[in-house]
Amino acid sequence: MLQELELQENYPSDFDMEYFKTLPSYKSRLEYANNKLTKLGSGSSRTVYAIDDKKVLKVAKNAKGIAQNEKEYDLGHNDYYIQDLVADVFDAHPQYQWIEMQRAYKVNKQTFKKITGVDIDDMGRYLLDRYDIEKRRRRGYSQSVEIVDEMHNNEFVANIFDIMMSYNMPPGDLSKLSSYGVIDNNIILVDFGFNEDIAKSHYGFKESKDPIRNMIRKEIFNLLELKTNNNETWTQTKIDYYKKHLSQNPTKFKYALNVLKTIENNKGKVSDKQKIMIQKAMRGESGNIDLSSKN
Repeated sequence: MLQELELQENYPSDFDMEYFKTLPSYKSRLEYANNKLTKLGSGSSRTVYAIDDKKVLKVAKNAKGIAQNEKEYDLGHNDYYIQDLVADVFDAHPQYQWIEMQRAYKVNKQTFKKITGVDIDDMGRYLLDRYDIEKRRRRGYSQSVEIVDEMHNNEFVANIFDIMMSYNMPPGDLSKLSSYGVIDNNIILVDFGFNEDIAKSHYGFKESKDPIRNMIRKEIFNLLELKTNNNETWTQTKIDYYKKHLSQNPTKFKYALNVLKTIENNKGKVSDKQKIMIQKAMRGESGNIDLSSKN
């Protein structure tokens, strides 16, 4: 690990890190990175750029991105106990405007299962169920005994569950294939800066007396971090999870349910417009339940 953290970056020759460090605003840093580096992906709070074939630069767009950069730095640079499960973080701006992280490559479902021994959809459903059980929101699993036993006995799943509970991470994030990458034939987490504390501080999360409403709210905040590309695919686990809870009030959540049905019929493929439509519906627009309510 220590040897890896000393890895030297190899930025393109026309990228001046010393100059980049002097840039005073989110906008100026993003504009400079956009002009000098290859963009790999972007979300509501951060944009990721390739430095070389070993490292990436995550640049914050706002205070939410700074909070997530700080969390990933804490875990990926300082936490010895999970160093083999998350991407290494090599360096960071003093105020976490950006971080340099180990580069992992996209993994498909087949490769994920080959390396970990489990299906990502099965693992996602298991994590959601077990999270609910730990929080005393349900009594048993929705999966077959065989699948639950398989998850119980899988070391990778056990490690991810420990991370989820130890660091207060939403299960929805850990159920997304896009949260993982592959390095040297190992599956690791590459997107691990979001937790419930950040949701409360930066996404307006407020506790409700209704545990079901709380659960839905937390997963809505998880939705806000979905990548903004038109090639994103949601797992059936994620679709089923939202359908399950929104279907408890099909009249008020009719708008969101219709959008989820469209996504499901399109084999999980989600456009930017569909994600915006769901987010608006979840926030209480178009006749849906107002999830900003304190009741």
